[in-house]
Amino acid sequence: MAPSTRSGATSTVAVTASSNHGSGGVPDILSDREKEHFTNVARHMTQALLAATNFSQAMPWKLVYDKPFSIYRTELCGLGPCNVHAVTKLVAHIDEVTNALITTTTDSYKSMMATLSSDFVDGAVLANILTPTAENPFRYVGLKWAAFKGSVMSKDKDYILLEYVDLIEDAHGKKTAFRIMQSVDVPNSVELSLVSGRYTREHVQLVGFIYHTTAKKGELRMTYTCNMDTKGDMPIWAANSAIQSHVDKCITRTLKYIEVQRVLQYEGESFDLPQRVIPMSGSTDYCHVCEKKFKSYFRHRHSCLKCAKYVCKNCCSFKTASVPELGERQLRVCTVCVVQVRQARRGSADLHRKESLDRLLPTCLDARQKRHALDEVLGSVRHMI
Repeated sequence: MAPSTRSGATSTVAVTASSNHGSGGVPDILSDREKEHFTNVARHMTQALLAATNFSQAMPWKLVYDKPFSIYRTELCGLGPCNVHAVTKLVAHIDEVTNALITTTTDSYKSMMATLSSDFVDGAVLANILTPTAENPFRYVGLKWAAFKGSVMSKDKDYILLEYVDLIEDAHGKKTAFRIMQSVDVPNSVELSLVSGRYTREHVQLVGFIYHTTAKKGELRMTYTCNMDTKGDMPIWAANSAIQSHVDKCITRTLKYIEVQRVLQYEGESFDLPQRVIPMSGSTDYCHVCEKKFKSYFRHRHSCLKCAKYVCKNCCSFKTASVPELGERQLRVCTVCVVQVRQARRGSADLHRKESLDRLLPTCLDARQKRHALDEVLGSVRHMI
């Protein structure tokens, strides 16, 4: 039994996307209106996911399994799909986890999916709608294509999914990260990049992972949510067993992927500092990243030990850096430099450098305004958490 899906006609396979964008950038095939549409869908997906995991809803919940993680299902699922979610805890930093969930190239996406599912056949990044920036280093919205093995008597199946990854911090410092996916209908510009193949197009309902920081430092609470369709042909005990098996595999593989990516991030996010870093002139009165003015008490000025530009506390963090003659040290690095290192690690050419946006050219200003408009659409997500 798998997450609830509905079948469609024999569909397409992203041969073009899979072969042409394995190591390069993803083409910009969506119009501004289409990008705005999918960004709005991503916002509604978040709202639906939070509602689906709300124990205060009228639909009663039943505890199916309690070790090593808790699995719940809606009590009255009868003949139709039931909502399922599992809860567990892990030791990890939420920034590292969120960064590991972002895949902007076909190669990185296929590598992730192969780890998450043994039935994964092929996949591709069809469109990157929102990619990480210095202002929002953990925000990503994209269209993905994924194909999986079918049963012995059926063809392999594929999906076109809208994926939304983000990290939100509330006024009290509590952080929440999530990765949400759902099947969507796509415009002709996307379908034309696919060619006829051997897959049956299916649609998956809302699937998502939510990560919350807890009162214990370094500990996260992870929730996995999906819809399971028992089709009414299983007794309750058998349905619960199938739910347990699916969730067990999903969470185990997800935790394995996160751990592998954490190791790769530690190896890939090292900074080689020049022989001597000279801070910029003290006349700078605003942050290089967020462009907010420094204030004597509320907003202090710090120097990035990578680019030597001044930033505020919110736009920098301590990272491991290789210092000549001193070895590795924990030094303050600005968000722009961190994003650039992650960009190089992903092999992605679609992440815009902060410096390029700072040039006052009409095209750069236009791109920045469009990006700001899409970020505004997702601004309300902060109030949903």
